[in-house]
Amino acid sequence: MPNLRLSKQEAADISSYLISQKDSNFDDQTVPAVDEIELDKIVTEFLGSNLRKEEVEARLSEMNLDQKLNYTGGKLIRQYGCYSCHDIDGFEDAKPIGTPLTTEASKLISKLDFGYFHDKIPHTKWDWFRLKVDSPRIFDMIPQEDHTYKMKVKNPLEKLRMPHFGLNEQELDAIVTVIMGWVKDEIPSTKLPVSDERNLAIAAGEKLITQYNCQGCHSIDGNGAAILPTVASWLEEIADETTAEDNSLVLSFAPPMLDTEGKKVQPDWLFKFFKNPTMIRPNLQVRMPSFTMISDNDWNTIIKYFQLKDGQTNPYENPHSIAKNSTAYKAGEVIQDMGACNNCHFYGDQKPKQAALSWGPNLALTKERLRPEWLVDWFRDPQMIMPGTKMPAPYIPTEEPVASVRETWGNDVAKLHSDPEKLLEALRDYNWGISGPVDVSEIVKTHLASEGYGFVIEEDDDWGDDDW
Repeated sequence: MPNLRLSKQEAADISSYLISQKDSNFDDQTVPAVDEIELDKIVTEFLGSNLRKEEVEARLSEMNLDQKLNYTGGKLIRQYGCYSCHDIDGFEDAKPIGTPLTTEASKLISKLDFGYFHDKIPHTKWDWFRLKVDSPRIFDMIPQEDHTYKMKVKNPLEKLRMPHFGLNEQELDAIVTVIMGWVKDEIPSTKLPVSDERNLAIAAGEKLITQYNCQGCHSIDGNGAAILPTVASWLEEIADETTAEDNSLVLSFAPPMLDTEGKKVQPDWLFKFFKNPTMIRPNLQVRMPSFTMISDNDWNTIIKYFQLKDGQTNPYENPHSIAKNSTAYKAGEVIQDMGACNNCHFYGDQKPKQAALSWGPNLALTKERLRPEWLVDWFRDPQMIMPGTKMPAPYIPTEEPVASVRETWGNDVAKLHSDPEKLLEALRDYNWGISGPVDVSEIVKTHLASEGYGFVIEEDDDWGDDDW
């Protein structure tokens, strides 16, 4: 579990919430007293698998109640393979109880036991696998004419052990599809993915991203972001239902999409951020945890995954340089001023003019955080990179007559107005020159405490029909 960097009050709030989440049906159940007669039967069953009858009776007579419970508990844990999911002392080297599935789909249909369901389901591997995964112990049942089931008479230790996972239809189809791919047929090398540096790095990164559940919060290639419904619920609580249904607002208060992370950020900054997460979007309540258990090598593997996924193959890039007395820099200053970027963005410790609900990243972070080429792409079409973002594409006057541009925007913009790329690069260069404090957490805390987020909430009117 990562370090959530909680205050004492936040930790207390979470603890109180978790304590309140009770299952009354479970709590109301009474734990029955130990039935020693049944316990002796179970102990005898386990002992009898290795000992003669007289030896079983002798061992049983020597055991007190605690010894019987401990012995039976250990045997049942081993019988049902509880250690496959749980870490249990004494079972570190225990082997899985399930049948190997490496080549399961190559198994002949005649090897699949349809039992009493011989006429109930089609005789295909897909149908047998699906029924088995959906209802693992179904083949211990005998279907009746009234659509009920009767349990087979079997030794308890011979009954099927696979648990019921409560999978939905989509999950069932996904698992069976994977099983159908587990065959012993040799795949031609021409059909396998190329084992080049890029594919190997991406595979290694994906493994770590799955291991640490990065997609629980972040969306990558349209997958993940399981946190979004929670963000929507929070918005409904502090604002209203209409606000919670605004997808752009939900996204603006959610952890960022990581689709272009390799193109977007400088790897040195990303490594430092992973090691010590800091504020980027000042109005967020969600925060990046500190994964102190992840090694530097694994962080670099994740960074390399993002880089190669986005085609970033250069191990080193020259720092982007600007000249504040250049035409481009001065034109960028005008474009940002006309676009009122300070309505939403911090400029160092200079607070945005608009309400906190619209705040974006502190632009003083730009130079150390972002890659210059990505920033131009972002200005060109924010929606293409991050669908649903509230960030508008900055207006650049390329369609206006040069005389009008010179009069309204000034000579520096007029000199570049025929080339939209030059104007976007000019805006990038101005952003590159913004300086100031990057830690504005105290300013944000004070603002939210006194002014809140600034949601406009439409309240129901008090006029009834009789008032008209």
